[in-house]
Amino acid sequence: MSQRLAALGALLEPRPKHRALLIRSLAPLAPLYAAADACEFRLAPMGAFDHGSVRMVITAATGRPASGLLLLAPSKMAPALRNILRWRSLGDALREQFEASLRARLAPELRAALDAHLTDLELALAQALIDGVWDDAPDAFLDGPPEDVLYCIRAALWSFIGLTALGDDDSRRLAPLIRLLAAGVLIGESVELPGTWVLLVAPH
Repeated sequence: MSQRLAALGALLEPRPKHRALLIRSLAPLAPLYAAADACEFRLAPMGAFDHGSVRMVITAATGRPASGLLLLAPSKMAPALRNILRWRSLGDALREQFEASLRARLAPELRAALDAHLTDLELALAQALIDGVWDDAPDAFLDGPPEDVLYCIRAALWSFIGLTALGDDDSRRLAPLIRLLAAGVLIGESVELPGTWVLLVAPH
């Protein structure tokens, strides 16, 4: 098991005899935490994704219909894509739906500890994503977009972990999104066609 994930379990549930149950609830996090620990992020191949299933995951997480999906390898991103996507759309939707209210519901000490935990995880994920995803992207995407992607991943993690800590059933809505983010990079929503998303995947 990831040392970071074990540390999260200890942070959320100080009583060892209850920790195993909590870790099972946090199981969707395991692939992302493993990528952070190994500093290695691997995109799943295009054939591993079903358009309908991915759109359902996005709809459930954001509360907004996902009407379209484009699967794209990082090397195939055209420079024009940078200006026609809302790169922070996922993170903004999750913060509006979950994080704002969660911050009011969690104890201040837990909020601070969770922020520190996720800052450490984010630093590790940043390097893994740069090496595993952005090294293959055109130069036009090296300044800005990686930070936007991390913003969205952090919002998803914060929301899922916060909901899990509170025993809130809404965590189940986000579990499939957490699993998706370990396999592909959801980079944004179309400006002109709201509800159409772009997911970065391995070419084959």
